[in-house]
Amino acid sequence: MNNYLKIVQKSGYKLTKPRTKIIKFLESQSMPLTAKSIYRSLGYKIDLSSIYRSLNIFKKLNIVFEEEINREAYYYISKKHHHHIICRKCGYIECIPCTSNFSHVKNFKDISHKLALTGICSKCANE
Repeated sequence: MNNYLKIVQKSGYKLTKPRTKIIKFLESQSMPLTAKSIYRSLGYKIDLSSIYRSLNIFKKLNIVFEEEINREAYYYISKKHHHHIICRKCGYIECIPCTSNFSHVKNFKDISHKLALTGICSKCANE
């Protein structure tokens, strides 16, 4: 059993077949995906509402992260939060490590942040 599945099981949530399939699918992907694209990729075999519920559980457990790209929620599985930069011309996406540390902030807990990065990829810049 992989680490993500163990985290779900140890947290008290049931390790259902749909949750297992979603985790394994996300692990096989290198880019963030929408819930609808996960739904299509899994052959419409898991109800879309179950996918959203599972993603919300995974977000609570900090194994799946949500990022807004072009006003739509995208999800990715990762051991650590990171960001993405998107090419404004072709839509190419690349991962960027997150180096933010909010431990010095007082009077707040469970701090989260969002960062939208766009640019022109080297391929489009050379065209």
